[in-house]
This record gives sequence, structure tokens and C-alpha cells, in this order.
Amino acid sequence: LSDLRVSNLNTFGSTLKVFQPVDGATNALNNTVTFGVGPDPFEITATILIEANGDGLLDIYNEVTLDLRIRDLNLALDVLADIKENALFNLPLKHFLDIQCLLSSLDSPILDTFGVRIGNDDRGGVLLRKVEASLSELDVDFQCISCTSQFLQEMSLHLMTEEGKQNTSSLSERMFNSIASILASSFVQHELDKLVYEAQYKCPVSEKYNATFTSPNYSVFETSDRSVMTSLVVGVLSSLAVLAVLSLAVWSIAKILTKRRHIKWLDTLDEHQKLILTVRQNAEECRMARLNERMKSLAFSKDIIPLFHRVFIPVSLLGN
Repeated sequence: LSDLRVSNLNTFGSTLKVFQPVDGATNALNNTVTFGVGPDPFEITATILIEANGDGLLDIYNEVTLDLRIRDLNLALDVLADIKENALFNLPLKHFLDIQCLLSSLDSPILDTFGVRIGNDDRGGVLLRKVEASLSELDVDFQCISCTSQFLQEMSLHLMTEEGKQNTSSLSERMFNSIASILASSFVQHELDKLVYEAQYKCPVSEKYNATFTSPNYSVFETSDRSVMTSLVVGVLSSLAVLAVLSLAVWSIAKILTKRRHIKWLDTLDEHQKLILTVRQNAEECRMARLNERMKSLAFSKDIIPLFHRVFIPVSLLGN
């Protein structure tokens, strides 16, 4: 990664809010920021080099310039923090950039042996109340300086089309929503609680400072009883088996009914019409046979189709 450049930093929107109090919540703070407002987008540019030495497909040298242009990216975060006023204001300046000391100025939450808050107590530590992200448009443009992968050259052309821009914006919005969901998850909250709890023992100016402190060995959540899991697996497999039998029965009945209707339809045709139908069927079978002789399947077309396409396309079809 080289030549990293960030442009149009003055595109922050009027919705910029940092540590803004929230009505009805004395300890909650609203943080909202918007990028890419106005005629010029928020832009990030960099040069990326991907190189690998090997045989065949493993011999890669791709040097590209990546350009990200972001419009109307809105990030919102509501934080609830119980800050100990005396601890924060009496913090020496030389420790003000120490993350452990800053976290120790928060009221420590009460944790159980698993490192989880006891009950539904919202007091102490940091709580992420609301995490939201929205994106209006994201343009991704990259140009190959020197590329040995044909796929990158094709992708650069596709991203310049209207369809490519819409797909990129949609994918980016999903990515931001996924990140927001992860930040709002209980797992992240548990890790934050542990950091705040341990910070009071790691900050040199904290009353509870312990130079030999080590992180506690939190208990591990026990899995469900094996017999319960076995019953669940047996139940799921039995349901799948019953569903498979029913599906096979329905398919067989539909096949028989279709065959009978086809025979009845054939009885309505005269000899000349049957001959025409036979000729068409034989011609279609010959056409398919010629195609099978001339063409290879996707999996075995390594000479003309890159490995990424041969793997990614079947996976995408199965996923859809």
C-alpha cells in the first residue's frame, strides 16, 4: 500500500455532533457525523500492489490505483457512559492519552464469573445504545498500472458502468450495516465491560492500581447437555427424512400425471404431426450432442476461465 491520499475533508455535513447530550438520558451522548456532503465527494486514493511468485495461476503481479468516492455517509452512535468526575478531572496530563487511565475514569460495571454484567444493570462502563450507518453512494474506481490478472481488467471496466456503481453502493451499504450490527452486539458489549473493569487495576494513578495485575480467567459458558443435543439432531434429521419422502412422493405423482397427459395429447395428433415432432426432438438432441463435444464444463475450462470465476460462480448460484 502506497501513495495514500485523503481529499475533500471539508465535506463534513452540518449534522456533525460529538458528545451531544440526549434528552431524557443524563448519561447518554449522541455522536453523529456525515461525510461527502456537497458537490465534491469524500475521496480516498491509494496504490495497491499484489504480487505472488509461483507456477501458472500463482504467478501474479497486479499494481492498481484505487479511488473511493463517498457521498452522504452518515454514522450515528449513542453512547451511555458513567464517568467519575473527580477521577477524570484529577487525571495528570502525562496520563491523559493512556487508554487504561481514561477507561479507569469510568464507573466500573459489576461482572460475574463469565465477565458478563450481572442482571440488566445499565450502570457503569460504556454502553452502545444505538449504532447506525447509511450510505447514499459509493463510487469505486481502479486502474491497472500493471496487471497479469484478466479478472481485474474486466472488473475495472464493469465498475465504470451504471450497473457496477449500483452494485457497489448496495454492497457497501450492506457492509456498513453489518459492521453496525457487530458493534451493537452483546459480544462487543461484554468485551468493553471487561476492558473498563480491568482498566482500574492497570492505570498507574488509579486507587486500585496493581502492578502485577493479570486479566482474570473468566469461566467459559457450558454447552447444552449432550442428550439434549442428540435429541435435537435426531429430530432435525427425522424431519428432513420425512420432508425428503414427501417431496419424492409429490415428484413421482407429478411425473406420472404429466406422462399420462402427454400420452393423451399425443393421441390427438395425426401421423404427420407426430413425424414433425420426432424430427424436432432428434434435431435438438443432435444440437446438444454437438455442443457437448465442442465445449467443456466450467470446472474444466482452466485455459480460458480464471480460477476465481470457476469457483465463485457455482458458490454464488448455490448461495442464491
